[in-house]
Amino acid sequence: YYKIIIIILYFGIFSIFNLSSCLARDNYAYAAGIQHNIDNLIPFVDNFDTYDDCVNALNAYQNAGYNASGHLNPDRDLLWSNLYATVQFFAGHGNENYIHFTTSGIYNGNDWNNVTASAGGDQFTINFIGTNSVHWDADTILVTYSSCNGGGTDGNIATDSIARSTCIKGSDVVVAFTDTVHTYYMDDWTDRYNEKLGLGYGVYDAVQYANSFNYVLGGQKIMLFGLMVIAI
Repeated sequence: YYKIIIIILYFGIFSIFNLSSCLARDNYAYAAGIQHNIDNLIPFVDNFDTYDDCVNALNAYQNAGYNASGHLNPDRDLLWSNLYATVQFFAGHGNENYIHFTTSGIYNGNDWNNVTASAGGDQFTINFIGTNSVHWDADTILVTYSSCNGGGTDGNIATDSIARSTCIKGSDVVVAFTDTVHTYYMDDWTDRYNEKLGLGYGVYDAVQYANSFNYVLGGQKIMLFGLMVIAI
């Protein structure tokens, strides 16, 4: 059995049980994702396509009354111009320090330009926006990182992570994983999670609902359970 623990981090006074009643700046929701198979650009992973995850998220947020838009493989400037959104959903390759979408991403700490090699051997640069540069305190109520290890590793909450830093920088609630996840079942998990958010359920209930299903990878059941709420 594999175990994945989802963590919710919150800062200040905020009810994680009711998302839809907390409409803030511009009532705007944003999703960014990664789509592989573009000039063999993405290192480490194959067939990584979060198009459906992002579309389903945006449809759900529109159902909840938000104006919504999103991008696959946004460049740094495009990503930056949308980080004021009330609700933010990110699906991509990541770990406890970053999430990236081909040539842009969000990094735990300061801005960073990382030169790396593609699966085909070509060099390219990922232009990361550092969490220290973002004002999630301007009424962002929820950030979801649908990626590996955004909140920690081996089921343990990291004392320093992209999720924790996003929370410290002002997002009322952050949802992230403390273990590796796989696109084979994350599509289903995020669809169910966002479906409930779109129907007006709170974050806690949406996570619990998505966790209530069985997920299978390589013939083995993936156990998505836990739920840790911590104050920063």
